[in-house]
Amino acid sequence: MFAATAMSPPDLAGPPPRLTPRQHAVMILILSGRSTKQAARELGMSRHTADNHRQAVLRRTGCRGTICLLRSALKWGWVQP
Repeated sequence: MFAATAMSPPDLAGPPPRLTPRQHAVMILILSGRSTKQAARELGMSRHTADNHRQAVLRRTGCRGTICLLRSALKWGWVQP
């Protein structure tokens, strides 16, 4: 049932997608366990802007959620275990 509705995983064989510095900063904070609201506060931006950055990161990476994003970020060397 899940396989039919699940989005295919991102292509990790190719080069990683390019992220803006702000998208990368939001991604790192989200992956470290902060909420979008907390990330926004730490980076001095509105929650709406941080959420837009988070959505852009998910789009560019082909991920649908944080777990997929974490796996991809580890594979591409954006974060260390």
